[in-house]
Amino acid sequence: MAPTYFSCDVCNTRIGLKDPRIHCLDCADYDLCANCAVGERVTGMHVLVHRTRVFKISGGGALDAVPSSAVIVYVEVNDVPVPLPAPASPSHTSASPPPLPRRPSEASTHRASSGVSTLSLVGASAYTQPYTPPQPYTAPASVSPQPPMASGWGPFFAEDMSPSPAFIQLMSSILAYLDTGRSGHLVPEAYSRFLDDQAYVGDGNVWKKNLVTGKGQTKEDTADKALKRVYDLFSIEYILHPRPMSGCGGMMPLLTLKGFMDITAIEMLCEPSTEWGNISRVIKAYDLPSVRGWGDLPRSVLPEEPHAQMTARVARVTAVSREQGKRALEAVRVRTMLQAQGEQNALDLLDDRRYYYTY
Repeated sequence: MAPTYFSCDVCNTRIGLKDPRIHCLDCADYDLCANCAVGERVTGMHVLVHRTRVFKISGGGALDAVPSSAVIVYVEVNDVPVPLPAPASPSHTSASPPPLPRRPSEASTHRASSGVSTLSLVGASAYTQPYTPPQPYTAPASVSPQPPMASGWGPFFAEDMSPSPAFIQLMSSILAYLDTGRSGHLVPEAYSRFLDDQAYVGDGNVWKKNLVTGKGQTKEDTADKALKRVYDLFSIEYILHPRPMSGCGGMMPLLTLKGFMDITAIEMLCEPSTEWGNISRVIKAYDLPSVRGWGDLPRSVLPEEPHAQMTARVARVTAVSREQGKRALEAVRVRTMLQAQGEQNALDLLDDRRYYYTY
């Protein structure tokens, strides 16, 4: 489901629903508040030269994000010497505490090529919405460490089946390759293409299989509902977004990076040998820059045998899905019988002839 609000990935503060938000187009699910973006604060793998998109209304929950006509461009400037403050007189004491030292990300991380951020406004509409400045930056008590960058192939999963840096880096690159709209998410068509590129057919590509026109629905709306049901059954993370040109207001499920990794991990752990071949073909076809030069994908990145716990989980979910399908078919059958019985009762009121229906 769509997040109720966005948080700044640098200062971890909540971005107000109607406050500006800066979204990185090169990182996965990376957002900045206005303070951190203009203050050149960064964390993890995000750098100043990354492409960004400015939203004048952050959005969240039922409130849609509103893009701004503003863009952020960093230009290099010459370092200007800053005079040192005069030392305090020893005979005077100050009641205020000394200033905090500058954060490393501001003082040293990007100081070799100092940049100043400039807002280049294409139109004046960027100022048509009221702006409430976010709270001043305060260092969080604890910050989750960013996953280290991988430099070559290694096991995709740890002993507890958590994703490794190599797997995260690979899946992030694949998502960026398929995400032609630079939204940070995978639309159903993009995920279906990913499955096509792995030679999935029939039930293996749920969205493509269900591209059939339903009553009062487009074929895309029907396929979106089928794919969303699969995501829900396996607890896969996604957000809902209105489908363009949908006549019935259909919503399409967009995979997040976490959801994309989770659903791919299920396939890999259940059929490691098959999936090793599938993902090897994808890597060669996409020619991903982040793994270029690593060589062919070794078989050792995946377990030798199917993961027992994951296989059992898929079996349980499949059984639940089949039971739900049976109940749905039975409900349709009962509804059809009641409708036919109602029609027969209406005919009986009109004349003495009897009409019988067999099923």
